[in-house]
Amino acid sequence: MDDFKNLNINIDDIDKYLKEFASNGNGKCEIKNIKTGSYQFFIEIPGNKKATLNIYETKNGITIYPITGANQELSLKLAKEIVNNAEKVKTSSQSFESIPENLFDEFLQYLGEEKINIQEKSDDDIKKIYKLKNGHKLEITVTYYKTNHKVFIQGKNTKLFKDAVIWFVDKTIKDPDEIIKIVFNSINDFDKYKICFSDNLAESELKNKIGAAYDDNLILYNEEKKWLKVSFYLLNLDMNLPEYYHAVAGSIKVIEGILNRILLNKCGHDSFKLSNSKTKTIIGFAQFEWDCKLKSQYKNKLDASQIKYIEVLYSFIRHQRHELFHNSGINPRLIENKKDAESIFNEIIQFIINANNSNVKELFL
Repeated sequence: MDDFKNLNINIDDIDKYLKEFASNGNGKCEIKNIKTGSYQFFIEIPGNKKATLNIYETKNGITIYPITGANQELSLKLAKEIVNNAEKVKTSSQSFESIPENLFDEFLQYLGEEKINIQEKSDDDIKKIYKLKNGHKLEITVTYYKTNHKVFIQGKNTKLFKDAVIWFVDKTIKDPDEIIKIVFNSINDFDKYKICFSDNLAESELKNKIGAAYDDNLILYNEEKKWLKVSFYLLNLDMNLPEYYHAVAGSIKVIEGILNRILLNKCGHDSFKLSNSKTKTIIGFAQFEWDCKLKSQYKNKLDASQIKYIEVLYSFIRHQRHELFHNSGINPRLIENKKDAESIFNEIIQFIINANNSNVKELFL
């Protein structure tokens, strides 16, 4: 039954697939949350006995027990289909050189902001070791070597591992091709794939898409362009990736940077501080469901188009970060469909283009 263990897929996607399967057969699918991290799915198709799947979230990924219930044949068929659409979670590692201690301390602060718990900690003259765990039972170990300032990240190739790698990549690596090599090293069966990244091609295509805003250092910082190039490369590969989280995660952070610069420039430093660490709400905004509005005290000297631009940026970030980075629901969403990733990236490109409109451009001055 090892084929049904250590699966890199989330409960929401399983639920979506099983409900679609049941609907196509004029049946129904119900989910029962037995306890934290433990679920039962019941699939009823007219003329067939009820099929049951027991599914568990573990520190190594999803585990499915299909040999249960009154219709084990259908349960096994459905479990195999889920496995075929899931990437197996393997043990991975990634190291980063020349990390000063103050930058590592900044990483520890990031853990608190993202509600990643330090389960165990050891500290001696040579190294610091942190065993980390998030709310979805995912675990990694991060070691900081004091003597040579090296960071070593090790654990199952889950979202927690990827987020830690992306954090250090963002802070330390400037070249898009190096980032892409790290991304491919973390994907099963892609670690030996030949990287044929052309910085000039990516630069030319992005300039053509974005226009004048691409070379405007007030709107787009040079260090942010690397993430746009990574997204461009991964979304234009003539092959399918197991999932597309890496293809957009960094570029979403570009929009966060643009919004933070606008708020700092026009609304003051306090406006983009967190007002609620649980909901990740920023002080400058009032939250109504998914509708985010800039608070009245920050609207002074801004016209309607500028206010709308700021609110749309923040709503986009709130929505995407909620689903991809945090998610107060069962598990963060994976992006398994290239078209979904392309849609997100195209939104990002349009936000940057719109930043160069005359009224909006004043937000950066």
